[in-house]
Amino acid sequence: MGAALETRFSNLAPIRGAVLCGRSPQRSVPKKGAMSKPRVDFKYKRIAEDDWQIEAHYAGAEIRYIKPFKSKAEIDEWLQGTGRVDWLRSQGYAK
Repeated sequence: MGAALETRFSNLAPIRGAVLCGRSPQRSVPKKGAMSKPRVDFKYKRIAEDDWQIEAHYAGAEIRYIKPFKSKAEIDEWLQGTGRVDWLRSQGYAK
């Protein structure tokens, strides 16, 4: 029966966010009333030669500008390193 069950359900798409528990997938659903922090999207912009800035976009707030940066490489380093996390902490968006 295991093989028949496997073939019967093998054409179904997996449930996004499903956690397999025993034989049946269960969706992970956030608790009602649980507040999550808004997602901050970082976008970079070149203003002029050797003048770059990062725009921090998040719902319900004005765009915040993080500057000055001299190059795209410097922005990449800030985004990949501790600069991004430190900035998020200073704004209350990270622990």
